[in-house]
Amino acid sequence: MPSNSLNLQLVRKISDDFYVPSYQRGYRWGQLEVESLLNDVRNNGNKPYCLQPIVVKKNAGKFDLIDGQQRLTTIYLIYKYMHSCIPDIKPAHFTLRVIL
Repeated sequence: MPSNSLNLQLVRKISDDFYVPSYQRGYRWGQLEVESLLNDVRNNGNKPYCLQPIVVKKNAGKFDLIDGQQRLTTIYLIYKYMHSCIPDIKPAHFTLRVIL
């Protein structure tokens, strides 16, 4: 019987390679959803912000992204943007790849 576990991690500590299976829909978040996420983080103040769960399945040494693609992709894009504007900000420590 496979073991299921819940691992809480800070976003800055995520360092895995995630694969988006072909059955997942493409990235669909627009300005409204991104602003909502950013406002939630800002309004949380100095307290740790709890992102909704990202569900993955380990598959041959990689992680298939089952749920949370929109959130994780948005976080990845925010990291990329911040790093391009302020090089002292480190880029994301994780990757996202689409499996076609």
